[in-house]
Amino acid sequence: RVSSGWITSHGFALNVAPDLGFFSTIVPCGISDRPVTSMQRELGRAPELAHVMDNAEEQMARMLGARLERADSDNLEWPEVREPGAAETP
Repeated sequence: RVSSGWITSHGFALNVAPDLGFFSTIVPCGISDRPVTSMQRELGRAPELAHVMDNAEEQMARMLGARLERADSDNLEWPEVREPGAAETP
């Protein structure tokens, strides 16, 4: 049954070095002969997570025709989160 107007949604996961035992009952996309794996299993070693993240960001931006803008994580300003219906404070 499709409940989203015939539009499918898919996520993106890149497993670097997880405990794959937790994935033993997951059948990705219903393909039973292709279990969840990791970069560590496929490469025989776990690459540095920061290196994987940088490369994944760059490749996704390239594929989407987007430009990356790096934020200074020490100076991020997060919006205040309020409960629905809560009054704003001045």
